[in-house]
Amino acid sequence: MLSDHLFHFSPGTAPLWSTWLGRLSAPLFFFCMAQGVLHTRSPGRYLLRLYSASLLMGLGNLLLPRLLHSGQSIPCNIFSTLFLGAALCALARTALQDPAAALRPAGAFLLLEFLSPALIYVLPKSWEPAVALLLPTPSTVEGGLPFVLLGPLLFLCAGSRSRLAVGFLLFSSGFLLPALSLVPAQGIEALLSPGSCQWMMALALPLLLLYNGRPGPRLKWLFYAVYPLHIWLFFTLSAVF
Repeated sequence: MLSDHLFHFSPGTAPLWSTWLGRLSAPLFFFCMAQGVLHTRSPGRYLLRLYSASLLMGLGNLLLPRLLHSGQSIPCNIFSTLFLGAALCALARTALQDPAAALRPAGAFLLLEFLSPALIYVLPKSWEPAVALLLPTPSTVEGGLPFVLLGPLLFLCAGSRSRLAVGFLLFSSGFLLPALSLVPAQGIEALLSPGSCQWMMALALPLLLLYNGRPGPRLKWLFYAVYPLHIWLFFTLSAVF
């Protein structure tokens, strides 16, 4: 994660391999999120924590460029994507236990997802960042719809290493096929370019398969702090220097 963002905020300075290494981070985040929803005693509190982190980071992302008088924006806020993915995982968890009980939260979720683009369409364009922050949708969050769906995929594959391997590799191949289509025109380098190397996330599979189902060190708050702080630090350094 750190190496990938260093590459993002230091174009031409950080080596290309640093963004390749960064492809491993998203699958690990979404895997941990899916396991969190699976094992938490309070999915609602877990969702609230992710949503709150998304709001706080979104506010920082909006304010920091203004404070630094930078014309650049900060596109990174994986908390929003994790929140939407976790919401779908929580719905799947409820539906597997009691399908009827999932109808009301599923309806509320769909209503909010339709409300956001409607508000963006009706309100002045200057309101769009605020609406996207308060009501995230797959079209506005980092990574888009594919990464929103990655969480539920990993959630449904929990408990079976073979199902996890097949599902995750199929998901990763969705990024490999478009990259392969560029090879005839651009050569093998097309597979390794920053814009086409997302398929390398497949290399995270051995790490996912090592999970033994037992809780690790209690460091859940570390990511909530390190993720926004290092991005804001890298952005500040890139804006100042």
